[in-house]
Amino acid sequence: DCKTLPIPPQYCLCEITKEGVNITEEHSSIGHSIVTLINDRLKKANVTSICTELKLDKVTQLDRMVGVRGLYEVTVQQQPSGGVFQTSVRGSNGNYSIVVPDVIRLDKYGKQGDCTKNNEIRPMCYCKSNLLQTPSEGPTTKSSIFA
Repeated sequence: DCKTLPIPPQYCLCEITKEGVNITEEHSSIGHSIVTLINDRLKKANVTSICTELKLDKVTQLDRMVGVRGLYEVTVQQQPSGGVFQTSVRGSNGNYSIVVPDVIRLDKYGKQGDCTKNNEIRPMCYCKSNLLQTPSEGPTTKSSIFA
């Protein structure tokens, strides 16, 4: 049952009702935790010499999973790539933890991560060489999801 097993909502085949939550300053800590998780993966993959450290831009969406105590789906936007990532967290009253360390990239990322051959890391990587491009030389886009 999706409501009792620790399966992230994005992978759950049954329908879980989501209810939007007003995003407050308290929720920025969740966003920072997600971006830290992504940066830790870049470090673990030993690509920090070619991939830029990401920073939280904002928490763009926060949904409470109705009928599942303390489970939320969080969407964040980070910089410098503007990448949009989503994962599930559990908690309440400012104390949240990432449930399953799967982070999905929801937006198109094109060639932003082409400096790495690692297909698992590419959606999270924003190549340092992209920082040197002018906006008109920016990467092209293609659709992809990372889990």
